[in-house]
Amino acid sequence: MKFKKKLLLVPIALMSLTSCELMQGFEDEITIVFEYNGNIIYSDYATQFKNVLTPSLTEAQIPVDTEFFGWTWKDPDSFHPADEDFETNYFEKDGVIHYSDVVTYANNSSITLYPVFFNIDEIPVEYHYLAVGWYGKTSTSGLDQTKMDAWTIDLKNFLKSNGATDADLESVLVKCYDGDIATAGSLINRDRYCNLLIGFGGNIGSLGGVEFVENLGGIPMGGKTRYITLITDDPLARSVFEWLQTSEGQAALQ
Repeated sequence: MKFKKKLLLVPIALMSLTSCELMQGFEDEITIVFEYNGNIIYSDYATQFKNVLTPSLTEAQIPVDTEFFGWTWKDPDSFHPADEDFETNYFEKDGVIHYSDVVTYANNSSITLYPVFFNIDEIPVEYHYLAVGWYGKTSTSGLDQTKMDAWTIDLKNFLKSNGATDADLESVLVKCYDGDIATAGSLINRDRYCNLLIGFGGNIGSLGGVEFVENLGGIPMGGKTRYITLITDDPLARSVFEWLQTSEGQAALQ
């Protein structure tokens, strides 16, 4: 019996080893090189079972008045953020690159990627019928997602009563901004589409760096009194700003 058991174990072990060797043979690699100003700053390899994280650049490496989008295998000067296929021509910063993402563009099992910068003024501003930013640091603003979801319903009802169409309401954005005031302000400035802010303080301009038309304090929300901020002085934004000063506009924020 012992002799028979030994004979059975040997082919099983051989079969297991052969399977591992076959798997390794199918696991092709693509080397991904990240180049900045003619210098390689990072490289790694991707396989069907291993992805690569894109590196970030320091603020000193990003040209003044530009935004760093990510990395492209193309000539960065050959496309523009206004192009219809712009989103398909680069990998986002701090993103993940899969083997399948680069296998089409690789040459001799490697690919070189270059940083994508664009002047901020050249970057199209994302369209929204109305965009409202709120401060997600609940301990400071008193606001949370539940309150803002309820308030968004009230907001859309107010807009609809003033002539907004269903298509208009679909494009309304109410977005949370977290972090300290400086971080939140930089994100608001990067987006460039907010018409109004809710829950920030009197320092949204001085510390947050956000330019505004009017910043009004004393608005009750979440058991506190905070500020509402008018960023764009168009009639729609102004009407919502004034509505926020009424009990109806504040009801869901309490």
